[in-house]
Amino acid sequence: MKKLLYGVIVVVAGIVLVGFFLPSTYDVQRSITIDSSPSAVWPKISNLNNWPDWQTWKLEDPTIAVTVSQAEGVGAYQSWTGESGVGEVTFTDIDEGRAVRYDMVMDDTYRSKGEISLGIENDATVVTWRMYGSTDNFTGRYFAAMMDMMVGPMFEDGLQRLKDGTE
Repeated sequence: MKKLLYGVIVVVAGIVLVGFFLPSTYDVQRSITIDSSPSAVWPKISNLNNWPDWQTWKLEDPTIAVTVSQAEGVGAYQSWTGESGVGEVTFTDIDEGRAVRYDMVMDDTYRSKGEISLGIENDATVVTWRMYGSTDNFTGRYFAAMMDMMVGPMFEDGLQRLKDGTE
């Protein structure tokens, strides 16, 4: 019994020790090339009423109910509730025709920054979706370490849906 107890203590101590060495920041970024002009893509990313057409959050949790208070411009605001939690997005900066920057809060605890930007390459539009942030608590470091693996595939799916709905 003592060996089992010592084993558990060693495992827990190892988990705690590893947590202190994990990164406290994360930066998830994905891009896709769309054979359309930026002016065709811009309304889909700059208007929150159009986000359900290409974002995958609702596919992940069909119980999500979205409320949009302001659809466009700085201060545009969307909130949601569902079995997977609650959240909100607020547009903080608009670089007209080029980028939308936003703050996102999940479950009133997890805060991150995001950006969806447009570039031009060989007569096509390159859309880059980025989310980044930091955490100052122990468990958040584990989430930061796994963020690319958790969020990256959702970004890829969303960008593909954006492309499919634009080309």
